[in-house]
Amino acid sequence: MSEAPFVRTDLARERKEQRRWRPRPGCAVPEIFDRLVEGEFLDPAVQHARQSAAVANVIRFAAGQVPYYRDIFAARGLKPEDIRAPGELARLPLLDKIGVRENENRLRPKVLPRGEKVFGIFSSSGTTGRPTRIVQSVASNAMFSYLSQREYRWFRFDPSAPFAFIRLASQLPPGRDGRVLADGATRRLSRWRYVGRFFETGPWLGFAVTNPVEHQIA
Repeated sequence: MSEAPFVRTDLARERKEQRRWRPRPGCAVPEIFDRLVEGEFLDPAVQHARQSAAVANVIRFAAGQVPYYRDIFAARGLKPEDIRAPGELARLPLLDKIGVRENENRLRPKVLPRGEKVFGIFSSSGTTGRPTRIVQSVASNAMFSYLSQREYRWFRFDPSAPFAFIRLASQLPPGRDGRVLADGATRRLSRWRYVGRFFETGPWLGFAVTNPVEHQIA
């Protein structure tokens, strides 16, 4: 099968594509959706400056409030101002799943940024071993929905179409009784997960990947 030709895009095309996503009646759609579109075509120097400011802000917080990173900065003789741009993040060690699991409590900040709240604890599927748990803030959890919509825009998904989502049953919404979806059953929602809270969409269908392939295709 030949690959589809690469199609160049620009700000005008992406603005037009974003307008295909109609807000739900009475829903105040966060302006971040439009900001994400605009941000994709910023002047590289402006983009780098914004990224550097964001990196510096995160580093100041991590070095001051997260025990794991506070100890790393001390052990390496680093100060927060030593890392002020994306390229300088290489001065910190990589954090892999094992590191997250072994430092679960020390990766939690002593205090949250002003106005921020804990949303909940999320866990990986554990397919490679013990599940990895992380704490999500309200802002980081909301960002998942924002970036999901951007991904769908990039791939030109039609928001009015049905969305079939085939994953592990543990990654699908549970029933009203709290049980995971059984093989052979389909979870049906009136609108797409995550983005459907903001935009008009078609229905959403959830199906477990442990079903036979022929059933998944059907």
